[in-house]
Amino acid sequence: MSTIDSSKGLDFQAVFIVNVDNMPFKYEEDVEREVSLLYIGMTRAKEYLFLSYSGESSFTRYFESSRVITLARPKLNG
Repeated sequence: MSTIDSSKGLDFQAVFIVNVDNMPFKYEEDVEREVSLLYIGMTRAKEYLFLSYSGESSFTRYFESSRVITLARPKLNG
């Protein structure tokens, strides 16, 4: 486990970025930096990239409208 800042220049077999629905952060003034950090985190994945979110933000709306991202929705029993 590491921060996105500390992962610069490294590659990982699988990358998990959680809570993307809180990005961009409400109190962050530099949204471009957050976009850059998310990009850096996403490009560290060599084979698997997992993004998790449960709400909506400008980032998650983009992912859902993109044809590049495959959404995995859990099946609920009952």
